[in-house]
Amino acid sequence: MTELNETETMFLKELERYENMWVALVKTGDRETIVASGEDASIAMRNAKEQGVNEPILYKVHSFDVGYIPLLKA
Repeated sequence: MTELNETETMFLKELERYENMWVALVKTGDRETIVASGEDASIAMRNAKEQGVNEPILYKVHSFDVGYIPLLKA
């Protein structure tokens, strides 16, 4: 298993503040930065646009106390 570097560890700690919320991210090089959040994707998108970010990456931050395995359909 690959160990996390300091930047990745700091990003995961920051994500803990947004547990069970949607975040809007921007990627610069190999770094992601949270620019906005919301209870659903549309709110996160609106908040990002208010920050001047028109095409953010939207991500649902799941609970940290349970495992999450996405369902893949073929």
